[in-house]
Amino acid sequence: MTTVSSFPISGGNNNAALWNSTLNEISSNFTASGLVASNGGALVLNIASGVAHCGGVRKVIDASTANMTNNTTNYVRFDPATDDYHVDTDDTAPTNSVVIARVVTSGGTISSITDMRVMVHASQRSSNRYFKW
Repeated sequence: MTTVSSFPISGGNNNAALWNSTLNEISSNFTASGLVASNGGALVLNIASGVAHCGGVRKVIDASTANMTNNTTNYVRFDPATDDYHVDTDDTAPTNSVVIARVVTSGGTISSITDMRVMVHASQRSSNRYFKW
């Protein structure tokens, strides 16, 4: 976590809390919209299109599907390094990945989907304020 005590800008906002929020958002991983997971039948997970911030980089992501492993708990994340979904059974998080869902499977079907997205809406994000250099 980046912390500042002041950020003097001529004629600008010197509020340290605002700058802390902005700096932390730049380097955080979260879902801005969409990326809702749903049951696609059998062991297929549907994932809606959406927008995520991965390591401070905004990614627009198309709708897709991911295949789950049977009879276990699957962890689903968007991996910006591959521009694809990362599915594993040991909760391993690729660098700057965005968590999507925890999916439990049994008997060749998806038995539960838990939404694990970290949502930050535009009204909450400091990115509504832009840097001017």
